[in-house]
Amino acid sequence: FKLTFEKDQQERLLGSCLPQHLMKKVKRDIRERFAQHMEQHDSTRQASISRPFSELYIEKYTDVTILYADIVNSMLLTQSLESPQDLVETLNELFGRFDTRAEANNCLRIKLLGDCYYCVSGIPVHDPNHALNSINMGIDMIDIIKNVREDIQVDVDMRIGVHTGMVFSGLLGLKKWQYDIWSIDSMKASQMEHDGAPGYVHVTKTTLDLVPKQSRSDFQIKENNVIPGETTYLIRKTKTHISIAKNYVKQISRSDRMVDKPRPSYTSSFLSSRVSIIELINVFEIVITFRFNESFPQKNLGFRFNVRK
Repeated sequence: FKLTFEKDQQERLLGSCLPQHLMKKVKRDIRERFAQHMEQHDSTRQASISRPFSELYIEKYTDVTILYADIVNSMLLTQSLESPQDLVETLNELFGRFDTRAEANNCLRIKLLGDCYYCVSGIPVHDPNHALNSINMGIDMIDIIKNVREDIQVDVDMRIGVHTGMVFSGLLGLKKWQYDIWSIDSMKASQMEHDGAPGYVHVTKTTLDLVPKQSRSDFQIKENNVIPGETTYLIRKTKTHISIAKNYVKQISRSDRMVDKPRPSYTSSFLSSRVSIIELINVFEIVITFRFNESFPQKNLGFRFNVRK
């Protein structure tokens, strides 16, 4: 019974760090490596056992939709709560609700970065509705934060950016694992969030073109021209769109844009470094795309590469 309990605890711990599809591969490879170590009886055995686990499990997904979301006026939320414990509990419940809606909308949550949340639809199994899934996810997040705003009387909202394209995914870290995604399209989704408006899902034309016309009647869609040379779209639900939190959500009379405090310096630094990062990602994509073939010695690099449609 104790062994079963310990195994379940380890499963939960691993599952909290890795997506389900990757967890199976990691467990299998750990078992295989352990079996190999047990068969060794020479002097190099101890050194081999202590070697860090260095698989990267790189995969390429060519048709996915990425969502970035940020809590607007999060500093007001911090100031309104009585203690750090209240803040952590509130954020934990909020992000927990986001995770529940992500699963319902067939989106995979990738990471939390402070008050930023991002997820992808179309990983690990391709979903033809990935664009609509991500927009619905954004609408649900706006509904959830609206309830928080009404409950605690703090002027918080969500600013959400969505873009469709390609991503690489993989596992980083030798001892402390972190699953993440990389690509120019992922950075584009982040830019869409930054240039969006609170209470709206800000999408590119690429994403909107993939939404079935019969589904567009559920949304209010208006053009947004904040990005030079590019038309993007601000989306929110129609008045008759059913909320996931209440039967019908009351419309709030407020301006489309709320007064937002200056974003933290680390965000500004990240945005200002995008040009150099794009160059790095371009090199990364070229190496991954053109150098990995049947004759290339993948085993020597210690990671796997798969292409998913």
